Formats: sequence, C-alpha cells, structure tokens
Amino acid sequence: MSLLYVFISMAAATIGAISPKATNIAVINATIRQDSKQAFKIAVGSGFAEVVLSITHCITI
Repeated sequence: MSLLYVFISMAAATIGAISPKATNIAVINATIRQDSKQAFKIAVGSGFAEVVLSITHCITI
C-alpha cells in the first residue's frame, strides 16, 4: 500500500512540475501546426538554455 502512495506522489510531483511556460506552449503549437521534428528542436533548444541558466545561477551563489 505504501508503494502505491510513493507512485501516486511521484506522478503528482511530475505533473505539478510541468508549468505552462512560453516554451511549452511553443512546443505544443509547433507539434500541432508543423511536425514533431520541429517541436523537438524547440524543446532541445529551450532545455539547453535552461541548463545554462541553472549552471550560471549555481556558479553565482
């Protein structure tokens, strides 16, 4: 039973971590209007930018 609670809490945390930022909306829009290949390019580019921002933030603290 406790294992079920762990999986439910992990699923809730994952869904809660996905915020409707402009990048996510752009990926959804590109998937609908173009194709998944273009959406993947947008997702990778924005993911790279967020990693760079995170590293910069960690270095400056």
